[in-house]
Parts: sequence; C-alpha cells; structure tokens
Amino acid sequence: MVSSSNLTFNRRICRPTTLTMRKRSAFYLVFTRTHKDKPRMSSAPTMSIQHCPDEILDMIFQLLPIQSPDKAPAVLLPAILTCSRFCAIAKRHLIRVVCLQTAQRVDLFAAYLVHLTDTGAYGKALLPIEHMAVFGKHQIPRGLHYHDPSAVEMAVECVLPFIIEVAAPSLRSLTVFGFAPQYRVVDGQLVETIVKPSICFPKLQRLILLEQLIISFDRREGPQEGSPSHRFPQLMSLYTHRRHLTDDVLALRTLRELRFETLGATVSDLPSSQIPHIETIIIDAPRYKSLLGSGCKQWHQRRSKYNEKIESYRAFIKAISSSPGSSVVITRGDRIRPEFVLNAWKGTVQGGSGCWKKG
Repeated sequence: MVSSSNLTFNRRICRPTTLTMRKRSAFYLVFTRTHKDKPRMSSAPTMSIQHCPDEILDMIFQLLPIQSPDKAPAVLLPAILTCSRFCAIAKRHLIRVVCLQTAQRVDLFAAYLVHLTDTGAYGKALLPIEHMAVFGKHQIPRGLHYHDPSAVEMAVECVLPFIIEVAAPSLRSLTVFGFAPQYRVVDGQLVETIVKPSICFPKLQRLILLEQLIISFDRREGPQEGSPSHRFPQLMSLYTHRRHLTDDVLALRTLRELRFETLGATVSDLPSSQIPHIETIIIDAPRYKSLLGSGCKQWHQRRSKYNEKIESYRAFIKAISSSPGSSVVITRGDRIRPEFVLNAWKGTVQGGSGCWKKG
C-alpha cells in the first residue's frame, strides 16, 4: 500500500492542475469519511421486473415482438421460459406478430393454428394475430398460373388460405409474397384454394400482395358482399401488381397510399378511375431493355418509347398527388426482391414508412 507521506511527496513533485486537485478533493471527501459520516442512500423504494404488476409486464411483453417482427414469436421465448408467472403473461402475445419466411414454417404454423382453433385457445388464451407476413419460395411465372412447386409448397398453398381466413378478423397488416393457388376436388369438381371472396378484413390497414394469387380483389359474390369496400373497410395502404387494381379497389375512400408495380406487365396502362382521395402514389417501373419477352417471343423496344412511358407515369402522379413521397421508382431487376418486401412489412409494423419511400 502507498503511505500518506508518499502521496504528499508525489503531489509536490507532479504539481497537479487545479482540475486534478478538485477531482482528488472530491475523491478524498467521499472515500476518506468514516462510516458514521457517510451520506445515507435514498430511501425511495426500487422495483425490479419481477415485482412489476401484471399490467406492466403485459405491456412490456406486448412490445417485444414489435421490436423484432421478423423474429417473432422467438423473442418471447426467454420470457416464457423464465418462470410460470412470466410464461402466463407473455404467452398471450405469442402469435400477435407472425412472420413465416419459408414454406416449411408456414406448414408448421398451420398445424399449430389448427390445434389452437380446435382447443378454443385462439383468441382467448392466446391473443389473435394482428400482423402477419408469409413468404413462398418461388415467384409466379409471368402470364401463367402454373408453376412446379415442391410437395411442401403444394401442401402450404392448400393450407395458407385457412391461416389467412382465421386471422382475417383481427389483422391490421398483412403481407403475402410468392404463393399460387392449388386445386382440390370437392364434390367431383376442381376448386381453387384461395381466400374466399366473402372473407372480410374489418381492421386491416396495410396490405402487400406481390407475386401471389391467393387473395383476389375480383368480385365473385353479390353486388355488395364481395366488393373491396365491404371486405376492406379500413384499408389505408396497398402495394400490389398493376393487374390487381380494379376500379372497385381504386374506389376505396379509405385508401391513402398506393404503390403498384408494372414489372412484366403486358399492358402498362394507367388507372382510368378518378382517385383524388389517394395522397401518395409510387409506381415501380422496369429498367430499360432493348429486348422484351422471353424465348421465341421477343421484340425490340425503342428507347424513345420507353422514355415516353416513364414520362406518362410521372405526369399521372403529378396530376393526382402533390406528396413529396410520390414518384416513379426504376427497379434494379425484373422482379421485386423478397428482402425489400420483408423490410417494408417490418417498417409498417414498427410504425415506420415501410414501402412508402422512394427507395
């Protein structure tokens, strides 16, 4: 140990600055006091998370999946495994946010959801799904409804409508990417496995439908029951392909943000409906290519014709929207990337801009 005489000797030699002397004075003031002279600690009570009321814990566990939507419900597992009290509270939020990035995960979740609905736990012991994103492995061939999926993908495409229909009443955001319908025999007839046109989404506000044919806006019921205004009464944001934009969809008075892609579209005409209620419009346009089509069906595209089409898009946006977020986005590739769609969904769940940005 260093004696006090050595400390005095060192101070005289080093000639500390005024600031150093102040720091040392504070140091000695705190640590050279006797126990009797030490200041008392605050008597204010402290609270650890174990002592929080159930209501506070419920709010904490409710926000955890929102922080990492793509990892939900795994982010809740540490809390569920902590103790029986944490488990009972956290488990209620286990499937409020669901992100299924592979066909295998969709298949496993479908089996779990069947169990929850059969036992009556869905919506009671476990709160219903509010945000959901599902991603398939393939992309829909342009101009065709046929593709060559694996056995798992075929099973998933048959069961995915069931998942969406169960979650529909409580969904606030939904993203479907990379699924085509299958066909099954019912009463001797082939029936397409899609979400029933009569299914309503009363709380849905943000919807992304790309590279998919599972959900359709086509009206297949009566004059009112199958209309988009009846099925999507609260829809505010829509991102989809140009071919899905029917006049009924554009007539949704709640719609404020519209983004549609024209990649691979055989007809690149613009919507003819009057849509003054839409505030932000983004159009995904393909980059210029001298040859269009594929295989033996290819044709040349003049640069001037391409520029004329892009300018028509910009004029269309300018005539409708004055929002700085409205624009024409020239994509890098021929398809919308799944990573971009996933990030867009995560952004909307977390309250960010999502796909409503120029990038």
